[in-house]
Amino acid sequence: MAISLDVGRTAINYDYYQNNPEEQSELAAHEAAFVRPLKRVLPRLQLLGYTLEHARAEYESLVDSTMETTDNAPPEEAELASILTFEEFCSLACRYPISSLSSEYIEFDTPEREQLAQGRLANDDDIDRVPWAGNSDLYWSEASYFSSKLCVLSAPAMLQVFGLSPANAEADVIWQFGPLVNAGWAARESFQSGARRAQSILVATEGASDARIVSRALEILRPDVADFFRFIDVEERHHFWGHRQFGKIRGRPAPHRHTK
Repeated sequence: MAISLDVGRTAINYDYYQNNPEEQSELAAHEAAFVRPLKRVLPRLQLLGYTLEHARAEYESLVDSTMETTDNAPPEEAELASILTFEEFCSLACRYPISSLSSEYIEFDTPEREQLAQGRLANDDDIDRVPWAGNSDLYWSEASYFSSKLCVLSAPAMLQVFGLSPANAEADVIWQFGPLVNAGWAARESFQSGARRAQSILVATEGASDARIVSRALEILRPDVADFFRFIDVEERHHFWGHRQFGKIRGRPAPHRHTK
């Protein structure tokens, strides 16, 4: 799954809807998307295993593949030495806040179009030190150039990298799935908010009150990840009833509990 930072462009042809007003009622479904600030997305990704260390492993694997022989000729030693370390890559990715990237479209027949489209990044030599990931050289704005040159990891990994900068905390992460549904590539029912059952964490407690307290605490203190946790309802005579049964599922006898 790739990530694009050129928020000024969209897969929706608004001119079509303007010229065909009888189909305006379908526009809302075409625009369907999930949107959440980056700072609220990161904890969810981490619960799914997409941590910063995962991003590091991806990056180092990309560097290794860059160092492999290509076209029967290994890269020059100086070229290999110049590749950014993961820390340097993160620093470069966070050097330009996402919200500051220009999405202004530069026409292809504009004089010195490439230089203009690259914007502030045109004079940043570190861009050339990013390992090549087969990304496209097709760009039309500062944001799209940044995306084509720096978004070399998977979308979850790049979000972790961008999350290192406080300046990106409020940047919206937009998953626009409407065009996929509109094109017939997926069913609308395939896109549901919240954690899937297979992604959730089952929490077993000794009593119903414990489950209610912990569940409520998550809703208040960690609302962005609360849906990842499911609790056993002992009031319905679940077979994990009681602290001794709970001890058995942990693989050892439950300790004796004294009562006054």
